[in-house]
Amino acid sequence: MAHLSLPLFGKTRFVERGIDEFLNAVSEAGLLFGLTVVGYVQVGKIDEDCKRHQERVTTIEKRCDDLRRSIEAVLLTQMLIPETRGDVLSLIDLLDGIVDRIKRELLSMTIERPHLPESLHADLVLLVEAICAALNEMVCGSRAYFSDQRAVRHHVHKIGFYESEADAVAIRMKQLIFASTDNLAEKMMLRDFIDSLDRIADQAEDIGDRLSIFTLRRSF
Repeated sequence: MAHLSLPLFGKTRFVERGIDEFLNAVSEAGLLFGLTVVGYVQVGKIDEDCKRHQERVTTIEKRCDDLRRSIEAVLLTQMLIPETRGDVLSLIDLLDGIVDRIKRELLSMTIERPHLPESLHADLVLLVEAICAALNEMVCGSRAYFSDQRAVRHHVHKIGFYESEADAVAIRMKQLIFASTDNLAEKMMLRDFIDSLDRIADQAEDIGDRLSIFTLRRSF
């Protein structure tokens, strides 16, 4: 992958490399999220691939924490970009938070191993695809914030689109669940599982909203 150029930081190569690596890690966590959940849907159990992907996300989450702390330390101790430093730190923290959520949701899935009726499989894959698309646009929008502000609005719009798609699929699945004859406890567990996945897209949309605000501030 080509190195990301971040004009915001001028010649501060350490910060550029740190943010580039951080965004790559966030992107990888999103990809692994999709592979893990879709794999579980298709195989119907937590196999070795699911375990490996989940463990990789845990490693990535720790790496994101380390990178966040390093970036924060450099920005604060060297007094870089004082006019936008707060927004940059907030963005890094928000992105770190969504990786943490991905880690927690995958860990919960591998522990609880919810039973997923075959009637929901196609929609579950659609839900995961919409969530992953929102996550991808979130990362692209974050890169654009540092390198091409004009593109941020485009990516934020697409985050909102995919978040709406995720919501629509989640609602459809919950309607199917509660129209079935399954026992109430199983219905509630499935609803909670779907909601927990859908909240990742909600969080991506929240970050997109913040990106819009951060970009507007930089334009003044």
